[in-house]
Amino acid sequence: MKKRISIIFVIIGLIGITYIKTNIFFDYNKHIKIINNELIGSNKYEGYIEIDKLKIKRLIIEGDYSNLDKGFVVMKKDLNTILYGHAIEQVFLSLYNISIGDEIKLFINNEDIYYKVEDIYIVNKDEYDFSKYVDKLILVTCLIKDERLVVIAKKNDISHF
Repeated sequence: MKKRISIIFVIIGLIGITYIKTNIFFDYNKHIKIINNELIGSNKYEGYIEIDKLKIKRLIIEGDYSNLDKGFVVMKKDLNTILYGHAIEQVFLSLYNISIGDEIKLFINNEDIYYKVEDIYIVNKDEYDFSKYVDKLILVTCLIKDERLVVIAKKNDISHF
């Protein structure tokens, strides 16, 4: 009898965990459905970024850091591709776990572009100077109040995605 009750509690626990996990990640899964339904390239979305190691897959909109809203990653293009994202769940919250050599995939203009992380550093929010870089992917997110985490990646012809 005790064994049956234990099994019932385990089953109820698994159902509860599945329910909670589904509801916590509902918005993220909806976001991925948008990506998979090819709304990219519309007036709203430029593409998406994917960092497999960190379980990040987010839509990209065009703009700069002043356009950060609703958990999207914002892209600004000049000599580099600069992506700004809040340090929130499923955006860039886990970006501090990235390492040199990790791969990043961008899907822009119906093309997969692969990058490899070559530098990571922290700057004051007013000390952005990316002019020394050319043709790089630069990821920027907030850390503590006035600090920003900056990730620099170079194009990589070979992907292990």
